[in-house]
Amino acid sequence: MKKRFILALMVSVFLTGCRTEASAINGSRAGEEIATDAVDILGADASLASNSENSESGEDGASEEVDEEKYGSYEQFIDDIRYCVEKGDLKGLDVSSNVYNTYRSEAEDLRYGYVIRDLDGDGIKELIIGANSCIKDTDIPGKDRYHTLIFDIFTLQESVMVHVLKSEEDETYYFGTDGTIIKEDSKPSTMPSKSVLEVATFYKFVNDELEVVEGLRDEYLVNTEKIRYFYSDESPYWDTTNEISYDKWMEIVDKHGNEYVKFTDFVDPKRTGRKASVYIREREEDYQDSRMQYKWRDYIVFYSDKTGIHNSGNESDYWFVWNDERIQYDNDPSQAIKYFIKDDVLMLGDTEYTLAQ
Repeated sequence: MKKRFILALMVSVFLTGCRTEASAINGSRAGEEIATDAVDILGADASLASNSENSESGEDGASEEVDEEKYGSYEQFIDDIRYCVEKGDLKGLDVSSNVYNTYRSEAEDLRYGYVIRDLDGDGIKELIIGANSCIKDTDIPGKDRYHTLIFDIFTLQESVMVHVLKSEEDETYYFGTDGTIIKEDSKPSTMPSKSVLEVATFYKFVNDELEVVEGLRDEYLVNTEKIRYFYSDESPYWDTTNEISYDKWMEIVDKHGNEYVKFTDFVDPKRTGRKASVYIREREEDYQDSRMQYKWRDYIVFYSDKTGIHNSGNESDYWFVWNDERIQYDNDPSQAIKYFIKDDVLMLGDTEYTLAQ
């Protein structure tokens, strides 16, 4: 079975005055370009101090306890984050650094923002900080199944803001459609017979805590190129006593779903001014790339400057130019393909796409 691994966008930031040095690894673009794009997530020359830097500087590095006691409401904290994002410097704020570590397509923006909602129905609303992945120059979610990411969750206890969740580098949190919060954690296995261990834990937010509902553990076996699936309602990372079928695995994944939640952006996203028409199709793919959410969207974007982007499954993004009859990939006449549009339907060869509203 063909395995695909998501390349994480890694950005290391070192402060020297107001200067930021970023580095990134990605097979499709030059490192300095990706580093610049990652910095653009914060709208300026972004800088985020490491924990060691914070601990060494008493002036800049406040402890989590100090941060929590400082805020008696979300409004001031949101204003402080917005100010730091506009300035391009998150140093000193007790927030997750995963905004820097998150993979994104060249055709999409990762927009840092927040939403306020009551997660457990106790009448006290939580502050959730995260990001949306949107197709460039639009507000339409991208193809990626992880279009809404959760980095931090805060709540109020006796009028004091408390940090409930701070996501770590190897963790991916997002909303389920059934009210759960889902965490995925992918790590290499320590056993030689396996190469990838993927764990999904489904939580309910209860009494200001994430409480385990159930979970899935997947093991990719190198020698046989097979995947084994396990279920647990207590400790999915370690529990291998209940092996399940792929069909049962899909049933559990579908039960919890994957909810798109629109965040309020801390800063307005950068736009080129181009208009865009986006056509999408829903698709499924067997579990083969070490990610739990096997349903996603392909899309084709026609920009008003006669350029476009075609995204298909796990493949790369294909840029093209277009006229009223054809799209031409990589500016190569031999790669021209006819298309036609009727009402809200685009036909590209035998494949049908629908206009995104």
